[in-house]
Amino acid sequence: MNKYPLSKSLDFNLQRIVYYIDNHVKRVRWDDEKIENSFANRTVSQIFEDGTTCYMDNCFDFSLTSLEMLKSCGYDSKLIVERVKQKCKEYEEMHFGLEAFDGNHVHFLDYSLMNNVYSGFGAHMNPRSDIVSLERYMIDGKKFDKDSDFFEVLRNENNSDLDRFVENYDINIHKKRLIDSNTDENYVKYLRRLGNHPELVLKYV
Repeated sequence: MNKYPLSKSLDFNLQRIVYYIDNHVKRVRWDDEKIENSFANRTVSQIFEDGTTCYMDNCFDFSLTSLEMLKSCGYDSKLIVERVKQKCKEYEEMHFGLEAFDGNHVHFLDYSLMNNVYSGFGAHMNPRSDIVSLERYMIDGKKFDKDSDFFEVLRNENNSDLDRFVENYDINIHKKRLIDSNTDENYVKYLRRLGNHPELVLKYV
């Protein structure tokens, strides 16, 4: 993994990070066994070594790898764990984002739906209009490294609200939903929606 920055501009480095992630962690269709074994269960080193992420719900992998790259730039960075609910669904979900401080301003980065990535000034926000953000928990990026076990870091946070959320959030149920959605038809729809522009696209809000 290259070290940045190539510039003193955090905006520019966020572009470089998204470009690097796009070229080194490919969104592909995992088989059901890989979803069961690998989803939200890898360190940054393992993600880069594998070089793939599931084409569905990849904000965890992208946020952790981008956090490590922001830290390599020397930025004071935070991982955002967000409790969300899609308006069309009855259950809550977990989403991840990032904040980084350039010495003057806070910037956020959010790997959103499909190939859309959002950035802007200020605290992290979820740009999706179909999402209700219920709560956000901020974790200092210094608590992670490229070989960190994510859930172990969470257990060491001593945040009762975050602990309660994680305890009530059954990752196995989420994996089952992903496996149920991992159909030929849904993957074809995904590819059709990407069209001729499959690359990650950074947008500013």
